[in-house]
Amino acid sequence: MISPRDMIPRHETLSSIFFKVPFLLLLVHYFSCMEFAYAASSTTSSSGRNQAEALLDWKASLDSQSQSRLSSWVGNNACNSWVGISCTNNPGVVTNMTLTHLGLKGTLDAFNFSAFTDLLILNFWNISLYGNIPANVTNLTKLKQLRLCTNHFTGNIPPEIGVLTNLEFISFCQNYLTGFIPASIGNLTKLSILYLWSNQLSGSIPQEIGLLRSLHKLSMSWNLFMGTIPATIRNLTNLSSLELWNNQLSGSLPQEIGLLHSINEIFLNQNFLSGTIPSSIGNLTNVYSLILAMNNFSGTLPASIGKLTGLSDLRLQVNLFSGVLPLEMNNLTQLKTLHLSGNQLTGHLPQDICLGGLLVNLTVASNHFSGPIPKTLRNCTNLVRLRLDWNNFRSNISEDLGVYPDLDYVDLSYNNLYGEVSSSWGQCKNMTSLKISGNNISGKLPSELGNAVQLRLIDLSWNHIEGAIPPELGNLNLLFNLSLNSNQLSGTIPPELKMLSSLEYLNLAENNFSGSIIKELGECLRLSYMNLSHNKFVERIPPEIGHLHLLRYLDLSHNLLAGEIPSELGFLRVIEMLNLSHNNLSGLIPATFDRLSSLTSINISYNELEGRLPNCKAFQEASFDEYRNNSGLCGELSGLRPCYTTKRSKPMTQKTKMVIAITVIGCLLFSFSIGGCTFLTYERVRRKQQKAVVPEHIDLFTVLGHDGKLLYENIMEATEGFDSKYLIGEGGHGTVYKAIMATDRVVAVKKLHASEAGNLLNLKAFESEICVLTKIRHRNIAKLYGFCPHPKQSFLVYEYIEKGSLRKVFTNEEQAMELDWTKRLNIVKGLASALAYLHHDCSPPIVHRDVSSSNILLDREWEAHLSDFGTAKLLMPDSSHWTSLAGNFGYAAPEIAFTMKVDEKSDVYSFGVVTLEIITGKHPEELISSLSSPPPSSLPSSSSSPPLSVNRPALLMELLDQRIPPPRNRVANGLACITRIELSCMNINPSSRPTTKQVSFELIPRRPPLEQPLSSIRLDDLLPSIHNTDEAQIS
Repeated sequence: MISPRDMIPRHETLSSIFFKVPFLLLLVHYFSCMEFAYAASSTTSSSGRNQAEALLDWKASLDSQSQSRLSSWVGNNACNSWVGISCTNNPGVVTNMTLTHLGLKGTLDAFNFSAFTDLLILNFWNISLYGNIPANVTNLTKLKQLRLCTNHFTGNIPPEIGVLTNLEFISFCQNYLTGFIPASIGNLTKLSILYLWSNQLSGSIPQEIGLLRSLHKLSMSWNLFMGTIPATIRNLTNLSSLELWNNQLSGSLPQEIGLLHSINEIFLNQNFLSGTIPSSIGNLTNVYSLILAMNNFSGTLPASIGKLTGLSDLRLQVNLFSGVLPLEMNNLTQLKTLHLSGNQLTGHLPQDICLGGLLVNLTVASNHFSGPIPKTLRNCTNLVRLRLDWNNFRSNISEDLGVYPDLDYVDLSYNNLYGEVSSSWGQCKNMTSLKISGNNISGKLPSELGNAVQLRLIDLSWNHIEGAIPPELGNLNLLFNLSLNSNQLSGTIPPELKMLSSLEYLNLAENNFSGSIIKELGECLRLSYMNLSHNKFVERIPPEIGHLHLLRYLDLSHNLLAGEIPSELGFLRVIEMLNLSHNNLSGLIPATFDRLSSLTSINISYNELEGRLPNCKAFQEASFDEYRNNSGLCGELSGLRPCYTTKRSKPMTQKTKMVIAITVIGCLLFSFSIGGCTFLTYERVRRKQQKAVVPEHIDLFTVLGHDGKLLYENIMEATEGFDSKYLIGEGGHGTVYKAIMATDRVVAVKKLHASEAGNLLNLKAFESEICVLTKIRHRNIAKLYGFCPHPKQSFLVYEYIEKGSLRKVFTNEEQAMELDWTKRLNIVKGLASALAYLHHDCSPPIVHRDVSSSNILLDREWEAHLSDFGTAKLLMPDSSHWTSLAGNFGYAAPEIAFTMKVDEKSDVYSFGVVTLEIITGKHPEELISSLSSPPPSSLPSSSSSPPLSVNRPALLMELLDQRIPPPRNRVANGLACITRIELSCMNINPSSRPTTKQVSFELIPRRPPLEQPLSSIRLDDLLPSIHNTDEAQIS
């Protein structure tokens, strides 16, 4: 046997053997490492190829244009200069995908996330992707940043998101995500930034949000979150920014918010939050922005707010805060923006409000502040925006206000301010708006005002300013609104005003101007509104006024104008309102007025005019009050003598006279015979009726109208006994049928429900009321021809309006799209005009009681006609009760539930709801519920009420009916004006709603162009003027 020892060569020593063994081991290790390196290189190469293939497969799923934008994605190495791809940590392995602003069209359905297990950053911001966020995104287990903001993703946030425990940054903002925030988000304990804003996420904010202790920024604004802010928010001690604005959050602000010691910004505006601001807010000493606007917060502001000495932006507008401001607010010397408008705050403003000299925006409008303007405001030279309007400030503006080089907008209207308009306003070179209306300002207008060449709007109306208009105002060639009405100005209008090439609105009414109306006004070619009424202008109306082809409103009433009406006024083709009343005008009305097809309102009363009224709809439908006291006028309207065309004729012969005499005598004898027979027949029938027992509703019919009688039998024949094929509508009081009479005349017949007909306890009184209603004539009111009481069928007969009700139009997609913004604005104006006529031009006033989109009918020209006016009261004599309006609950004013009272202001509220419906294209039930305020019984007795609290949407554009393109230019301007008015109509306090006369006046196209794009107008910008509308404001 050979032993191991024998295998060793004899010539080798033991030491040489010990030398070779380590060498052999080293050689084995070397080859092992080479084999491992080769295997690793092979794996990396394989992984790189897999990633390239995965990316190319996803690229192929996109549209051709998107693929062209990824033209660098070729080959099998994604790390070789492929756009948006980075392989920084491990060559050949993708760790960063950043594709932004590329406009790629496609989904993530074909994206193989499992191929990118080493990915750290996935940034697909603003590349137009759509579809769902796939659940297999959770395969990216090393991912730190997931950015999918500004795309079109829909569906839910994947519940599995909690698997990605390395995430530090999530951005899903500006998509269309729905559903809840998954509770698994609490697993992402490394998360520093969470952006979910501008989606459609709903539900409550999960308690698990409090587990994200590393969170620095939390933004979930512009969603549909409900419920309360979770108390677990106290754990987010590293949070620097909290943004939850524009949701539907409710409840109080948790006391625990005071534990967020690192917080810099808090945005909770535009929710339904209520209660008081907790005193713990004073612990947030690092906060510089505190935005709680447009909620339902109430009570007084806590004194601890004065501890926020670093605060630069404080916005609490449109809430229910009351009481005085704490003196500690004098400590807020770093303030740049203070917005407190639309509350119920009282007392004085802090005297050191601008002690730091940094204040840029001070807006405290629509409160009950009193006392002087703070002295520190005089030296607040950084001011850009100053709004003190709708308060009770009493101060001398000549002394308490200074020079503000950067001032852009100032509104001091409707206070008790006095003093004079300072010449220093002329040094405000950037000022665009100067409003000091409704005060006690006196003195003269300074000529230096003409140096503020950026001015677009001057409103100094309703003061005691005297003297002449300085010619220097002609330098303001950007000015589009000049309102100097209701002062004591005198002299003549300076001809320099012709240089106001941008002027659209000119109101000089109710002053002491004299002389002639200057012809130079005809050079202000952009004028759409001109009111020179209630002055002492003499001589003739300058024919140059006819050059103002954009003029829609012209009021020259209550002057001393004489001579004939110039025919050139007939060239005002878009004129809608013309008032020439109370002058000394004479002669014929020009024939050119026949062409004024846009004219809706005319008043020529109290002049010396003569001849025939123009063949123009506004003239033909005018009431007697609008042309009374012109003895020479003639026409077919009530109160006017007929117009005769006479020709010289030959003398009658004796034979002719004899024939006429015989004819007359014969007619008289025949009439007497017929009358006698009729009398005998009547007596015979009357005696029979006295003996017989008959129902109270006798078998008679009374359908009255200026076109004669419409017989009951004809109605029954025309509708084939009210067959359903003639049915065109159904309302709370009856069903409506279309009836084509034998004369081819088309009428609408409302057959009353049996219960309604049974309420006619006093038929004679009812018919008397109907007779009053049949005499109503207005272009925007559906004509009521009369009423037919009958034991079987009782019905009302109306003018037939072709397109049916507004509600019916909105339910028809094709018709709704045809109803563009111009038509919709005209419908609103027509409805306002109709209600103003019923409330203010009828004696006694007629309350509609049932204004809704079902009672607004549209003709073939899309013009509105209000129907069922006044009949709600007639059909339901006890309809002051809430139950009588249950059929249109969504339109009824809220106070009816408390007061059981229906009056003109109830109609005004309903008008506001209908207007909102016209803007949104549907009944605004959800928005109405957000316009919540206390019941009338809890309101203060003053005429100023808390503004509406509009919580969602924030932008006016969000309200608009999306079925039609957004409005532009003048139409957009009108829409903003209408929205402002309808919000005022829906004020919770009836006494603070405007009258329909005021509404109709405000709807006249006289507003200047928008000061900002329609897309950026917020609803809170439209709220400050929703109350305190004074009848005296309407000239």
